[in-house]
Amino acid sequence: MDNINHSVEIPVNTMTKLVIELWRHNKTNKNTDNMRTRRLKNQIEKIIELANIKIYDLEGEKYDPGLALEVIHFITDNNKSETIIDEMISPIVILNSKVINYGQVVLSGPKYKEG
Repeated sequence: MDNINHSVEIPVNTMTKLVIELWRHNKTNKNTDNMRTRRLKNQIEKIIELANIKIYDLEGEKYDPGLALEVIHFITDNNKSETIIDEMISPIVILNSKVINYGQVVLSGPKYKEG
């Protein structure tokens, strides 16, 4: 077989789904991967890198309302002095400096006081 170099066009929504599924797999299967799964993940990660896609998981970070996040739940915790991203449900995905998937998060922190 000749060494063929072809480009393949993949729809952005298909790539986004692949990226999110890889992120979910990595998040839930940290220590259970076998060698075959690791090789598959490495190949998918290379494709993601070649496509100039970045994945951001901000779990545990201080919440900034300017981030590309959709807040799906807020847990009042008066023991915290600031609002924290308690859980990432879905990561932020960026392609060529443009957001293609807003992250979904659960926040926790003190109750908001107007004033």
